[in-house]
Amino acid sequence: MKPDAMKSPSELNRCSKAGNVLSCIERSYWTGVQFRATRMNPARVQVEQRQRLRHLLEIARARSSYYREKFRHLDVSCTDIEEFPVTTKADMMN
Repeated sequence: MKPDAMKSPSELNRCSKAGNVLSCIERSYWTGVQFRATRMNPARVQVEQRQRLRHLLEIARARSSYYREKFRHLDVSCTDIEEFPVTTKADMMN
């Protein structure tokens, strides 16, 4: 199961009594995924962080004209968070 397809903890708590076992399994899996990085090799954590950052950049560009314009100068494969322009609440409210 991909992290995007996982249920949130609040959704897991809404399961019926008949689904208690499944709910418990889902909750355990969700918790394991959340804390997986603490058991990973630091180099592997960095690789995963870069992949997630690239994925977030793709999503932001695809779904938001604001971020598409703001991140236009960034390469699609950008993995250096310091290259991203700072976004303030005031900028977003405009």
